[in-house]
Amino acid sequence: MKEILHKFIRKHTTRTRGFTLLELIVVVAIFGILSVVSLSGYQGFGLQMRLANTAYDVALTIRQAQLYGASGKSLSDVTSGDVADLSYSMNFTNGNSKYSMKYIIGVGSETIEKEYVFSSDYTIGVYQGSVSSVCSSAKIKYTRPNPEPSLLCDNNTASSPIIIRIENTKTADVRYVNIYNNGQISVTTAL
Repeated sequence: MKEILHKFIRKHTTRTRGFTLLELIVVVAIFGILSVVSLSGYQGFGLQMRLANTAYDVALTIRQAQLYGASGKSLSDVTSGDVADLSYSMNFTNGNSKYSMKYIIGVGSETIEKEYVFSSDYTIGVYQGSVSSVCSSAKIKYTRPNPEPSLLCDNNTASSPIIIRIENTKTADVRYVNIYNNGQISVTTAL
């Protein structure tokens, strides 16, 4: 009986293979470090993508005004015989976080305006030609049937491109929306 008890004790007291506590702590620490690094990188990536999407949204809204302006039909005022063309314009103000699209319908001052507002994380800068030539406001106007815009910087005709600078105030990342006299619209990360 003593021999059977000895075998039983020896069988259950021998060391089984497995992970030690130290090995498990090291693996958990490595996993934690990798998680923190990847999550912080993901947050920065997400902020950059939001800024890029915002810049492309502005460019697409300008393109929408261009298409509406080029394809708009003339309207006639039956009583006076006046003919008015539809026009679409985009208005930007330096240092603001909103911009508007305004379109004129018919003869006179009948207008509809749609305002777009960014989150407080973004500001708009408005420039003519380069970032050294600041505009307090810019207007980009499309009138039927011309797809080329009338560019105005501080209510003066702009001979060089209008540049809309969109900055994320948290990360200081910047995107530029460039509007050229020939109707071209582009989004860039640098000038």
